[in-house]
Amino acid sequence: MRKSLKSRRENLALYLDVKHFEHRTYTDSYVHARLGFVNILLSENGKQLIRNPLGAHVAFENLGIEGYCYPTREGAMKPYGMEVRYANPFLVNLNRAECMVKLLREVQRGLDHDHHKDVSRTSFGHFAQLVAHILGITQFVVRTDAGTHCDYDHMSFGFHEWAEISDIVNDAVRTYCRKVLK
Repeated sequence: MRKSLKSRRENLALYLDVKHFEHRTYTDSYVHARLGFVNILLSENGKQLIRNPLGAHVAFENLGIEGYCYPTREGAMKPYGMEVRYANPFLVNLNRAECMVKLLREVQRGLDHDHHKDVSRTSFGHFAQLVAHILGITQFVVRTDAGTHCDYDHMSFGFHEWAEISDIVNDAVRTYCRKVLK
């Protein structure tokens, strides 16, 4: 019997790195936040390794959960424009394109359920947590170092459970916004 898609995703994790957040200014200042996906593998010595999604999870490569936030007069952050999309996909053949479309449709079907409509737009963190739930992602990885390395082997990470996604993402967005939107 073949495993379901969601049960084969146990080594995938949602990934937060505030270096993927951007402060932009158009008519007003706002923040663009992006979360990605990574594979968590075990090395021979039992250390957890972070890698880009490949193999059976290639459809997750360049997939992101994105949203924008702007400050309100009360100092809160108002989220808008939250979506799941691919950023800069390249070298896409027909098979990979079909996998990407299938994954986006899976997310959209989940978001279209009536019992998710109210929850999904309350904050960027709630939206990210809901998308992770829809995709069967149960792990969450946060980059904890402030270094400039772009090689996963030279970065530090914190590993968290699905239930913590909303609070950690919202806190990261709030902290980043306070820092750049003074």
